[in-house]
Amino acid sequence: MVTFLVNYFQGCILARLNMDSQKQISRAQRTIRIAHIVLFMVWFYHGLIPKIIFSDTGELEMLKLSGIFNGIEKMVLTSIGIAEIIFAFFILFVRRKFVHYLNIIALFVLAVGAGITDPASYTMPFNPFSLNLSLIAISAIALINFESTEAPFNI
Repeated sequence: MVTFLVNYFQGCILARLNMDSQKQISRAQRTIRIAHIVLFMVWFYHGLIPKIIFSDTGELEMLKLSGIFNGIEKMVLTSIGIAEIIFAFFILFVRRKFVHYLNIIALFVLAVGAGITDPASYTMPFNPFSLNLSLIAISAIALINFESTEAPFNI
């Protein structure tokens, strides 16, 4: 299932970039599209794999440590996963500046939340700091490139 999804998204990315090269879009627009595709893939993956398919990884334990959702952690984790997948599609199809501001805010809130509920998660590889900082940087790059595009694409 996971291999199918990876292959499917790789094909979509290559097809999209090929269409872009045929349309002669600007470098800034290509950069923005790549940012949207990468952010989509990360949000989709993190919503599906650790929260819905393999929810017994560290995600469920972090919810239990918070003490907020006593007894309904699995349902809350699935709901968060669905919300992340919906946000992934929102990022993919809504190419506007405010999407990147939402992304930056969401990543900041999630990083702070992870630090509060499980400070030890910051010592692991691909921890909330390094992963979220990278994704925030991708949104910042997209926001910078929005300045170089036409007005309708720049909202």
